[in-house]
Amino acid sequence: MKKAILMIFLLSLIIFLSHFILAFDFYGYTKYENGTILPHTNITVIVYYLMNHTEVANFSDQSDSSGRFNITIPGNYTTNYSFKPVVRHFNGQQNGVDLVDYVGPSLPDLPYEEFSNIENITFFMKEAVTVKITAFGKALPDKLTVVKNNSVDNYT
Repeated sequence: MKKAILMIFLLSLIIFLSHFILAFDFYGYTKYENGTILPHTNITVIVYYLMNHTEVANFSDQSDSSGRFNITIPGNYTTNYSFKPVVRHFNGQQNGVDLVDYVGPSLPDLPYEEFSNIENITFFMKEAVTVKITAFGKALPDKLTVVKNNSVDNYT
């Protein structure tokens, strides 16, 4: 009986510790296009479940004054998941909306086997574009339908 309890305890301990052992770090730098550091940039890694491509988690960090960031992805997100980095630099707010002034490259989500092996990546940021559209004319609210409405703060 004691051996069975000890075996259950050891098995539970191994499973618990494996989450820490399998964890990996996604780290690197954020820079302007000319190579100088761009501090205080938001880096978010969105985790998708591969079977139905639904978002299950996201992990974020902000680069420090030297442009360096480090995000630790827990060990329970492995072979059944893909990862998509989204990199944005915010510069204030207007009407309650975060203003993005620099964006990183648009990258696809990558499977665990590829993403977990990326080391010391550098994101070169490009200036973001702000588009303001104003329409004038006769009010026809009963004949107009909003088909799609996206803003930068919802962009992934």
